[in-house]
Formats: sequence, C-alpha cells, structure tokens
Amino acid sequence: MGTMADAKVAALMGEQENVARYRRIKLGIPAFRQQIGPVTVPCANCGDPVTRPRKALKRSKRLYCTRECADAGQKRRDSETLRYGPGWKNRRAEIRKRDRACRACGKTPEQNGGPLHVHHLKPFRFGGTNLPTNLVALCESCHHVTEAMTTQALDSIPVAVTLDGSCLAITLDSKLLWRGSVRGAGSPMPNGSGGSGH
Repeated sequence: MGTMADAKVAALMGEQENVARYRRIKLGIPAFRQQIGPVTVPCANCGDPVTRPRKALKRSKRLYCTRECADAGQKRRDSETLRYGPGWKNRRAEIRKRDRACRACGKTPEQNGGPLHVHHLKPFRFGGTNLPTNLVALCESCHHVTEAMTTQALDSIPVAVTLDGSCLAITLDSKLLWRGSVRGAGSPMPNGSGGSGH
C-alpha cells in the first residue's frame, strides 16, 4: 500500500477500489500518485524554487533550476576537494568541532551567519598541509582579512625563479637559495656540478 495505485491494491485484496482507498486514508498513507508527483525544492546553487519529478530527488539530493546553476554548483562542490585533496571535508569538520569559534575574534557560527571557514596558516599552494596544526577556524570577515594579509606578505617577498638552459635557480633578494637541473640528477649543471639542488 502506498507503492501502487488503489485499484491495484484493491484487486490484490479482492476488494473494491474505494475500500482500499478508505484503508489507505485511515492508515495515513499518501496516495501512490502523491508519492511520484513532482516536488518543489530550492535550487542547490541559487536557492530559487525548482520543480522536478520526485524520482529526480531520489537520484540526487541537489537539484538545480538551470544548466548554468548545475555547472556552478558542481564546480563549487568539487573545487575544495580538488584543491585540498581527498578527506578535506572530514578534516574541515574536525577543525570546526575543535575550534567552535573564530580563532581571531571569537565569533561563533551563529554570529558568523553560517559555518566557520577553515584556513590554512601556511597556504596549501605553498606546501601547507591539511594537518590540524596548520588549520584554524575563522569567521568570514577574519578569513578574508587573513587571506589578504598573507597574500600581500607573500607577494612582497622578492623571490625570483630563472631557467638558464637546464638550470633552474631560485633567488631571494639576489641571493641564491636553490639551484638544480631540470633534466635530472645525472645532468651536469652549467657550472659543472651535479644536478642536485643546492
């Protein structure tokens, strides 16, 4: 009952359709048509109402109003996993549970108007890890300020990367930090040394 039409249930019971309908209503079971009818839910990207067949909701918990919203929603959903590697969502949840409030100003998720952001102290793009010691929970405003300050500080460091033939050199304030061959450890350097970094 509830998974097939009243007429079919009645036929299986050997009763009339109105008897099956009466029993279904008495038991509080929705009609089969109500269960397969369209549903209206908010778009998972923009929040606008979207009406889709109920089976679409069974296939996916995220429904979108347009192809553009679907593309944007998919990109947003996958970008953090692609950017920070597998297991990022679990690690982010751990840090939010550990910190419970912004580590800079003390705002709670309720005061922030949503979950706290999880910030890499040493940026992931510069080799920062997803270890708890490198992660802190910040409110949205503190996160934006921290990101801007970190970017400004890192951009102000005069690091130069040059490639001379097969020799890659990294300098800071014209002082050589590292030099190595892009052709492998066995390749000679322009100065005649081996290809390992200095």
